[in-house]
Amino acid sequence: MLYFCLKCHFPLAPKENPPRPCANCGLSWEIAAAPAPTNAKDALAFLGRGRMLWSQREYASAIEAFTRAVALDPLLAEAYNERGRAHTARRDLRLAVADFDVALCLDAKNAAYWNNRGLARLMQQELDQARSDFDRALALDQHGTQAYCNRAYVHHRQRRLEDALADLNVALELAPKFAEAYHLRGLVQVSRRQLDRALADFDAALALRPKSIPFRNNRGLARAAVADLSGAIADYTFVLEVQPDHVEARHNRGLAHKESGDFELAVADFTRALELDPSLANAYHNRAFCKFALGDFDQALADYDLEIGLHPTRALAHFNRGFVRMAKGEYDRALQDFDRALELEPTFALAWFRRGEIARMGCDYDSAIGDYTQALERRPELEAAWLHRGECYLQVGDLDRALADFLEAVRLKPALPLAWYLCGQVRRERGDLAGALTDFDRAIAVDPRFLAAHQARAEAQKQQSD
Repeated sequence: MLYFCLKCHFPLAPKENPPRPCANCGLSWEIAAAPAPTNAKDALAFLGRGRMLWSQREYASAIEAFTRAVALDPLLAEAYNERGRAHTARRDLRLAVADFDVALCLDAKNAAYWNNRGLARLMQQELDQARSDFDRALALDQHGTQAYCNRAYVHHRQRRLEDALADLNVALELAPKFAEAYHLRGLVQVSRRQLDRALADFDAALALRPKSIPFRNNRGLARAAVADLSGAIADYTFVLEVQPDHVEARHNRGLAHKESGDFELAVADFTRALELDPSLANAYHNRAFCKFALGDFDQALADYDLEIGLHPTRALAHFNRGFVRMAKGEYDRALQDFDRALELEPTFALAWFRRGEIARMGCDYDSAIGDYTQALERRPELEAAWLHRGECYLQVGDLDRALADFLEAVRLKPALPLAWYLCGQVRRERGDLAGALTDFDRAIAVDPRFLAAHQARAEAQKQQSD
């Protein structure tokens, strides 16, 4: 049985005791059974007019027509469904769901109504309820390609990637020219880290809809992920030629220019992105990187300041600002930034490493050893930390630990001439001239212009001959 609000005549379905608030006027009013149709023929005429207006995107006028239709025939399920679609297009999702509720109360076997309510619930971020509606739609119509695609979107959002892929495969079997399904499957493949397959799907989507902005932008992201930077830039440029104020494409093209080493072009894109959206913290972050690479340390610092202003607890921003300050020789202020980064993220290995660098340059070798050790506990593959901790051990006279660190550094990175050279110096200090000569030879093999290694080898050869 269908019931209506006696104040505004909005449908309530099903009857509840006590009645829930009316979705239209928000008040709990007495409800009454639906009246009989007064003019079904005119109701159908208004339904047709509403559909025409909907197709012209005149959603407010369409809603008026559908409302006239249900006033004339309160049992016309299709009019509630169409009005729900118009409310959905206007993002009036609460009213949309209420209309779909009524349509389903009148005709629960209509798969399209379940799909449409699922879409409105999806837009309300009610993912479980949306998926349930799509399930019902597909139980009624196993050829509902849009419902498969919509359910796949929910699966993707909820990280059920294989379920999403299965639904999209079915949708594309049913509709091989369904561009949106190819696009969504591409996004799923990106999440599955199957980038080649993702690119194939984006290509297929664009073959069907070559002017689609989302398709182009997302293919650009996938191309960038496989280091096809020129292809990514081409896709982002296409987007920007159509929509010059597309912030995401502008920022993404800046990232591709940055990865290509075209820092000035990257700065231009990041600057434009920030003109369009001054709250885009990542654009400040990336522009700062480019400014630093171009040698403009002061502007890099200014951008990191702005990033930190937007995200004060972003450890990486504090670290990067400290790195720039360190490059400027502002070691005390750099240390403050590294300390703040570690307060926010105590496992930040590179922040420990940079603290160690400042301590080592200040000849505070014990503190440096402590900081390098903290870094290595978190990132044991950091060969520079092994190398520099070894140097500190060498400075405090602990030759055994120094040699062990140098050997670990060259194990991780054999093409490290300084580490081989320092191994040789330790062995020479311990009287192992043969071992020292081998290490000096390795240093020179890596870097034939390493003059200190040539000199040390000559001295070791002279000692050996004596």
